[in-house]
Amino acid sequence: MCELLVRVVDKKGTDSEKDFLQSFRGDVIDIFEDGTQYGAATLKNPDWLIVKMPGVPRTEMLDLLEPEWKEEADGSRTVVRKRARCFDLDKMDTTALATLSAAAETVTVDASLKTALDASKATKATLVVKVG
Repeated sequence: MCELLVRVVDKKGTDSEKDFLQSFRGDVIDIFEDGTQYGAATLKNPDWLIVKMPGVPRTEMLDLLEPEWKEEADGSRTVVRKRARCFDLDKMDTTALATLSAAAETVTVDASLKTALDASKATKATLVVKVG
């Protein structure tokens, strides 16, 4: 099982021309092994949630850390967004999200979310949570 640190609010930089390099709502910030011991600052930070993925190895989720690239005419690539794929938190139950964000708790998602991400190759996937 792995655990995802998912941003709940957009991060804004001081340079608007480089905002595309910041992380946005629904982006995965990092992926940890099951059982990682988090500090109080991580657990209580309202900017993100820790999402537990039962039965999904960390290595299978690493693609969520990949940037979105633009292929240039000369064959080079330029980063246009820090993460190419993210969770669509806007489609998540708003009451559940508000409760989780306020409590800065962890949430558990069904392992089928990984299958849905792979099958669709979508840039956004709805994060379905089990609350309680």
